[in-house]
Amino acid sequence: MKPTQLKRVLTGCLMMLSLSAVARNPPSYVRPNPGGGYTITTPGQPPTYVRANPGGGYTVNTPGSPPTYIRQNPGGGQTISRPGQPPTYVRPNPGGGKTITTPGKPPTYVRPNPGGGYTVTTPGQPPTYIRASPGGGYTVNRP
Repeated sequence: MKPTQLKRVLTGCLMMLSLSAVARNPPSYVRPNPGGGYTITTPGQPPTYVRANPGGGYTVNTPGSPPTYIRQNPGGGQTISRPGQPPTYVRPNPGGGKTITTPGKPPTYVRPNPGGGYTVTTPGQPPTYIRASPGGGYTVNRP
């Protein structure tokens, strides 16, 4: 996988983490797989696997759950699709970061931190912090 493709996979992982129970305490860990893609682990929960699709986009699989699909949009951003649920849209912000919208839910904002990593905020909820892990990948914490 090219570095830009890996960045897109990771961006999709981060978006998924910010929208799911995986981002709750205890922390989650996003680690690159030697064969490509990522594995997301949270103590006490089954692992989540992210793989690139041959035709573009990514598939996110968690045992016991239907797959989630992440597609790049021609105008920028991503569309996240889950069977039986409305799509989620991830759009880049002009000043940096991303806005995540799902019909019927408040928007989520992902902003880069000056020292690295990201802060994910949704109105009325505590923020989620995403930071690079020393051994590679990322750690996701929600206070």
